[in-house]
Amino acid sequence: MGVTDSELVVRTVSGSGRSLSAGKTDELGAYYVAGRTGLVWDNESVQIGRVVPGVAVLEFVLPSGKVVRAEPYGDVFLCRVPEKITSVRIRACDAGGHLLQDTVI
Repeated sequence: MGVTDSELVVRTVSGSGRSLSAGKTDELGAYYVAGRTGLVWDNESVQIGRVVPGVAVLEFVLPSGKVVRAEPYGDVFLCRVPEKITSVRIRACDAGGHLLQDTVI
């Protein structure tokens, strides 16, 4: 994984040197959470993206209705998603519980 001011790049490589999963997200701009890219296997994934440091709680509302919580780490987040997704609704809140962003990414 690599992070710059304008992008976050994720790549996994198998033992044979082949890329298994790769993706990148753009800069945050006017959003609290921007983009996501996943490391995908079978019926689940780990989603990774950018987040502003003021986001204390980040939830993924999955198509099944299940809610999973992402872990923000500085300006990135990680979230284990236990089902296949193509898009997901996210809710970002600050430490006081105020909703900052509610959108589909």
